[in-house]
Amino acid sequence: MKLNLDTIRTLLLYLEENLAVSENGFEEIDYTQISEDTKISIPETINTLKVLDEAGFIQTIGNYGDDSIDELCVFRITYDGYQFIDSIRPVPRWKKVLKILAIIGSSSLNLVSPIASQLIASELSEVFENFSKNSRS
Repeated sequence: MKLNLDTIRTLLLYLEENLAVSENGFEEIDYTQISEDTKISIPETINTLKVLDEAGFIQTIGNYGDDSIDELCVFRITYDGYQFIDSIRPVPRWKKVLKILAIIGSSSLNLVSPIASQLIASELSEVFENFSKNSRS
């Protein structure tokens, strides 16, 4: 199964919007609910959630039987997960990240953050330039 970067982005944005914390602690969301709400297949949802957990972007709780998944719930996004979400949130930046990955011929998750960071640095430089020009007037 291929890892789909658009699925990663969709799931992280969904989790950010739907995870909650109450007085009793973190409220979990089950993989079946996530799959249903995002219209992403259950196998792709499970695989992507496990990869995001392994990457340290989310924390999950699971119960695994003989070659089956009895339960897989997400209960929180980590600090690294929030940092990643913020770096890829704007659609124009996300599209640029995907174009750059296509040019270099890779779709590795560990390349997304550095590429997004470079794009953010470029955007910041442009903002500072414009700010400097406007503040002189």
